[in-house]
Amino acid sequence: MDPDRRREISVGMAAVAVVLAGIAVQTVGADVEPAEPARSKSLFYERSQYCMPVPGGLDLSGEAFEADATAHLIGSPTDGDPVTIGIDPSTSDPVETQGNLVTVGVTDQAPVRLVGYGPIGASTFTAFRGPTEGLGAAECSQDASSEWVFPAGSSARGFNEWIVLYNPFPDEAVVRIDFLTEEGPLAKSAVSDVPVPAGQITTVRVNDVLLQRKGLGVRARSIRGRVVAWKTMFAQPEGRAPGVGVTLGAPKGATDWYFPVGGSAAGIEEHISIANPTSNEAIVTVLAITDSEAIPIASEETIPAGSVLPDINLREVLEGRDLGGASVWVSSLNDIEVVAEQSIFYNDETFKGYVTEVGASSIANSWWVGPAAANATSDALLLMTTSEDEVAVDVQLFAQDGEPITSAELSGLTISAGGRLRIPLDEITGGRVAVALVRASDGIVAQRISATSSDVSTLMGTPLGE
Repeated sequence: MDPDRRREISVGMAAVAVVLAGIAVQTVGADVEPAEPARSKSLFYERSQYCMPVPGGLDLSGEAFEADATAHLIGSPTDGDPVTIGIDPSTSDPVETQGNLVTVGVTDQAPVRLVGYGPIGASTFTAFRGPTEGLGAAECSQDASSEWVFPAGSSARGFNEWIVLYNPFPDEAVVRIDFLTEEGPLAKSAVSDVPVPAGQITTVRVNDVLLQRKGLGVRARSIRGRVVAWKTMFAQPEGRAPGVGVTLGAPKGATDWYFPVGGSAAGIEEHISIANPTSNEAIVTVLAITDSEAIPIASEETIPAGSVLPDINLREVLEGRDLGGASVWVSSLNDIEVVAEQSIFYNDETFKGYVTEVGASSIANSWWVGPAAANATSDALLLMTTSEDEVAVDVQLFAQDGEPITSAELSGLTISAGGRLRIPLDEITGGRVAVALVRASDGIVAQRISATSSDVSTLMGTPLGE
């Protein structure tokens, strides 16, 4: 692979948000004040992380949903003092953890603040029950931003999309939402000034603003204050397996985006959406990376300012060629920062359902990846690299009993140069919920995919600073 195409992006904790669900323009919340960040020399930063429970009363076509959310925390697995974790609103006394997993139920309608007096990591997953059953998983938010972008979206028949905004600060925020289409940006007065009260959640249902539109990117920009943003998509399209997709927004663009999970095979329909939220034209290329080769999917595609590239359907571009599993690398050739998102419909023996995920914009040697589902019938890590050399990999799993899960199948692994690696986890964990810590000899990207009988769920990993 051309080394000039490789770009080293700073390693550290990504500023991301978690979504668990939403309802049309409703606010729920609790008084929450963010903690000031303090840098740590360990793997994680010492600071608050904000995890969202499912807003109550979720309704779709007159039928109510029920949902349960669970937050998962892990203290630094390195040597040193245990990490103390406080939970606000307080449901229990602070807990100490070191390398083991702590699970916290977050079923209230108030935001949950996890305050780590030491290095921690956190993610959540939720299970939806209702007219569309499904799973969703994402990291907790470490930061707020003045802009969030979601490249993939739809208000067409069979899709119901919510954008959820959370304001963790003591002053009200005001957000303007506009839509990024193939023809350029599209503004609607109904969402030009969306208030997000202090410490609360405001949810906007896209289908109530625009009807029957495909290829609909979303950009949420703060007029006042800063927020965190995420998306929940309920998918029931005709002829495809239904499911729920949960994804973090991108607080900023980047020149490279990576998706370890995915493929082109019978039963897999993967789409890549790319948004250009800038005021300059972007030129992008897209590669599919298999275990043995890199295949061009799109070459020097132009994306006008404030627009989205029409969805790239891998199977159609490859004319039905069966690649099996394949990772995707999106790169901006003229250094204009874009945002990329994948949407996948699964309908095979292992996975049935729908996922959507904004990509990772960082390459790192170490990754933290939380669980994507409970009681998963299938659970795996997917790793990819753009390195021109073979990469050595070791994985540690941490469960709630405080003892790492060890296995010979998790050590001494290798990823071929410019390739990918799938690591099955379900037989190793024995069904236990576990966090994965991945360490590599060179830069990689990590993502997790899990499935139950109701849906499939993915979770992008968090790159770690050393």
